[in-house]
Amino acid sequence: MNRKDNAVYISNVNKVRSFLEQSYLGNVRFSDITPLIDIGECNFKKYFKKETGFSVMQYFKRYKIQKSMELIKGGRFTFTQISVFLGYDSVHCFSRQFKAVTGMSPTEYKTKVRYK
Repeated sequence: MNRKDNAVYISNVNKVRSFLEQSYLGNVRFSDITPLIDIGECNFKKYFKKETGFSVMQYFKRYKIQKSMELIKGGRFTFTQISVFLGYDSVHCFSRQFKAVTGMSPTEYKTKVRYK
């Protein structure tokens, strides 16, 4: 890949990352992202994964969980409030995704950060 092509890919990855990070309060589908990219979807997906280590949707899910961890650590909100705030369909969906990403339940994480 030449420098110009690389710059285009990096620009697209940065645009999408910024969009995802600003959209974490709701749900995003890949079709919401396609208007942002100036290159083919397949090539973009490969390059995004190469640059971030995750698919676009994995990146988004992990970012939402990272934000939820900050909210849990702050101690001001219940898990239900956090799940609604972040756009999950239910607290159960949030808990499942939290555990899939972190390896622990939200309750286990809360206990862990409380006693650090």
